[in-house]
Amino acid sequence: MEITKKKKFCLLLVVGLAAGLGFLHINHEKKTNPTAHKLVGLFPQTPEEVDIYVKETCHILDEQANTFTSVRFDDRNFENTVGKWDEIGKMLTERMIILKSLSISGASQETIDAGENGFAVIKDYLFEKLSTNPSIPFAVISFLEKTESNIEFTPYEWNYINQLAQTLNSGWFPLLYQRKIDAMKARISIMPRQDYKYKCGEAIEKKLEVNKPSFSLLNFNVCFLPGKLPLLYGGMLPWNERVEKVAQKIKHLDADIVCLQEVFEEKSAEALFDLLKGKYAHFYLHVGPRTFGFTEGSAGLNSGLFIASKLRIDNPEYIPFEKSGIHVKRGFFNFSLSTDEGEFMHIYTTHLEAFNEFPGPELRKQQLEQILNRMKENILKNNKKIGIVLCGDLNIPLKSNEPAEFLLSEHFIDSYNKINSKVTLENRTCLDFSNIIWKAKLDLNKYALVPEILDYAVLLKSHPELQGFDNGNFSIYTAVIPMNDEKKPLEALSDHHAEISLIQIEK
Repeated sequence: MEITKKKKFCLLLVVGLAAGLGFLHINHEKKTNPTAHKLVGLFPQTPEEVDIYVKETCHILDEQANTFTSVRFDDRNFENTVGKWDEIGKMLTERMIILKSLSISGASQETIDAGENGFAVIKDYLFEKLSTNPSIPFAVISFLEKTESNIEFTPYEWNYINQLAQTLNSGWFPLLYQRKIDAMKARISIMPRQDYKYKCGEAIEKKLEVNKPSFSLLNFNVCFLPGKLPLLYGGMLPWNERVEKVAQKIKHLDADIVCLQEVFEEKSAEALFDLLKGKYAHFYLHVGPRTFGFTEGSAGLNSGLFIASKLRIDNPEYIPFEKSGIHVKRGFFNFSLSTDEGEFMHIYTTHLEAFNEFPGPELRKQQLEQILNRMKENILKNNKKIGIVLCGDLNIPLKSNEPAEFLLSEHFIDSYNKINSKVTLENRTCLDFSNIIWKAKLDLNKYALVPEILDYAVLLKSHPELQGFDNGNFSIYTAVIPMNDEKKPLEALSDHHAEISLIQIEK
């Protein structure tokens, strides 16, 4: 018996509500924040505490540098060397961002000013360490020289090495080292590189039906920032306290393809792989370029995209955005799905610019236009009917009337939001729990809850530069999966809900 569109959507909605039943219960009684006291002492809240925090950071930098340079070169292989740089980089990222973000935690202006000053102190200290400690450039150069003689590195590893080399500022080192570093940068930069890591899971690959292929897709921003940053940006517990429950939920939902955002911490991506490898056949992680440590141009974070699939993925590709903010090296990952008769679907997953203040909305428009341009290239190259899905945390507020929202509504089918006339606590996909934790303090009534719809799974229906585009008669049906309860922020799996979509051909 043929299932009607309305019944399909209702079925997805019921599945979504059942999966999130433990989180979804909304009421508007007086709300208190029993978790606020647990956060005391996590971040510096006075100028004196900031001073201690800065001194701690400089001391940790000393210890990390000494540990790194004391490893014998014969024992320093690729994994433990870049692992040490990651450790230093993530520590710097977390601590520098915290000093720059004390206003979020409700600190006084005096403390915020102390944080800005502390940020500058650590930057100067880091520069001094790099420019005056001869063992650091010696260790780095020795490692890079060893990598040049190793022809067995994968394209992903060469990309990683290139990012490490390009992060080094030759001006930090004496003239002799500067020339060697510049020469090695040039040689390493021409090696074949790949902006993501592929890992094979343990599950048997699933095949699509030829006559009427269909698949399910899970889209979810998991807020896996380094260290304690989830508490500041999202109001979540650190990723390592949530990752097992997140993986359990993903396995329970059993989607054919999983597209995650904000898997910024490399260790979190590896943990997800270990927890999901028995369920999925293919994984793409550590997606996008990154820098090592906190610099003027980046907080040292890659795109945060993570893809798991039961289906074979063809033509995987990561493209960085031409224009992006300073916090994250953003871009989009796209790939195709095929049956025995060839390609039938392209999927694009991304995490667009986050901030609503200028230039955030303009950057989102330019980033979405870049994705549309790549879609056009793939459509023209494919030269046949094909379905195209875009999913991710697009950071485009529903009903905001910003330019990127016009592009979405004009050119994509959005089965979830076509039934939403306004954003409510009941239909939201996102809620800023950091506001609840830090600004509401002990009484949640003191700060209004601001629900948002920022996450999308949509199907291309037309293209602004292609007349008569045919999407192959595909359809998409999407439901939201609750992943949090606004009254229990420290029990949430994320500050975002997930979306599960069914995509198929209507014949």
